[in-house]
Amino acid sequence: MAPWGGSPGFRQWWGLKSLLSKRQAHQAALEAEVEFLDQESQKLESSPEIQEREIRKNMGYAGKDEIVFDF
Repeated sequence: MAPWGGSPGFRQWWGLKSLLSKRQAHQAALEAEVEFLDQESQKLESSPEIQEREIRKNMGYAGKDEIVFDF
């Protein structure tokens, strides 16, 4: 099989190279997500408006003069 597909070492190198590129792409995606979450964290720590929005959205709090209908 070596004449048609190359040596086993070459096939292993090619497979590892492919795996490395996939892992690097996954790492880049994770780094982008970490950057996004870091920015969101900074916004939550510094902005009372965003804090209020998240509290209302996640905990179901109603604002002043609001009526909540639970269906």
